[in-house]
Order: sequence, then C-alpha cells, then structure tokens
Amino acid sequence: MKYSLLSIAVLASSCSPAEVEQSKPWVSFPIDNQVTVQLPATPLEMPASALAPFISDNPQASKAKAFITDDQAGTYVIVTVPMDPRLELQLPREIKPADRTPYYRRYVELLLTKTKGELLHQSLRTEGNVDFLTIKYRAPSPWLRISEQKYLDTFMLTRTHTLYQLYFTPKDEAGNTYAAQCLRFFNVTIPKEYQPRVH
Repeated sequence: MKYSLLSIAVLASSCSPAEVEQSKPWVSFPIDNQVTVQLPATPLEMPASALAPFISDNPQASKAKAFITDDQAGTYVIVTVPMDPRLELQLPREIKPADRTPYYRRYVELLLTKTKGELLHQSLRTEGNVDFLTIKYRAPSPWLRISEQKYLDTFMLTRTHTLYQLYFTPKDEAGNTYAAQCLRFFNVTIPKEYQPRVH
C-alpha cells in the first residue's frame, strides 16, 4: 500500500531528523499471513489490554494480539482484533458507500471517548479495496502523567474478519518531526488474495 501525496503532506511537516533515522535498516515483520509492516526492530508481543485498553469492550478482546517496539523516533504498537464473522455485514466494505462516513465517524468518537482524546485530524482513503482510516489525536498517556500526540492507522480485512490498528507515538513534543517513520510504519503490505473483493 502506498500513501498519496495528500497523506504525506498531512503527516510530514518536518522530516529532517527522520531522514537521518531512515538510513538505518528496518525489518519486515509479518503480523500474520495477511499483513506485513516495516519496523526499526522486531517487536515484542504483549497483552493487548496493556497496549490498547479501550478494546476491552470488544467481545473478541481476549483473542486480540499486540506487539510493541521503539527507537529514538517513537513507539510503534500493533494491535489485531479478530471480529465475529456473524457481524460481517456490519464491516465497512460491506456497507453502502453513502453509509461508510457515519460508520467511521462512530469509530473515531468511540476512540476519543475511551482514550479521553482530542481529535486533531482524520482522513479516509481506499487502496487495493481496503479502507484505511488515519487519525491524529492527543490523549493522556496510559503510563505517564502527560498528554501525548498519537497517530493511528486502522483497517479491516473482511475476508478474514480481522481489525488492524497501528499506533505511532512520536517522542518529539510537537508530534510531527518523525513523520517519515510514521509513514514507513503505516505503509503495509497486503497480498491481493486477502484484500476484499469488490461487489
């Protein structure tokens, strides 16, 4: 999956330190047999509830997986949540185009409510028949008594009933210095056989 110039402009307002960091080799990490991401180091697996507490309301939360790693640019978190196949008709690619915007609006509202966050920007793009919702928001840190700026790229593969959430929390206070790392992390690879069919 490749980002459009508009997406890059939204995320990348200053990339000088990131360009230096980009010269270091990253690793390909297969989240599962459907999605591969690029990371600065192989992540550690942790309980999903520790990294994304707000997913606890999901009936499938006990089956969720989470991974984390970091570098001098920020913290990278991956969360996958299996969805109930019986709810397939409620998944975004099965919803009429006119109804998808309200669907994602509710998703953002739930995220902000659970994290006590403030929305800074959001965008929706469709690539390879997959909807990608990118959210930039500020929320209290679950571990520190500070407010952090975060980026979330989330998408769902309806053929395998899996929700993916990629979180990047930059270590610079402004939240945009390491945009290149964020883009590289969010630029996932999905084999065509796992991409939703067009109806």
